[in-house]
Amino acid sequence: MTNIISFPLYREAEELLTEHGLKEKIQDMELKKDITESVALFRRRYEHFPKAAFLPLLGLLEKHWRPDDVIFALDPAFFA
Repeated sequence: MTNIISFPLYREAEELLTEHGLKEKIQDMELKKDITESVALFRRRYEHFPKAAFLPLLGLLEKHWRPDDVIFALDPAFFA
């Protein structure tokens, strides 16, 4: 019997992917880790994470940007 473990660390990434209808398409745990890290860094720097920034963030991560570089590419004023 196989047990499936849910990692609470990736819960926010899972929720964002579900909201945008991408949960079934994106199963890569490394990408989910990068999403979680990017959102945390964005919040730490700008005190919030606008949900409208998720798809641009995902696009950058899929192009192999590092999470700590993504926060500099996304201007929070654009998503306000």
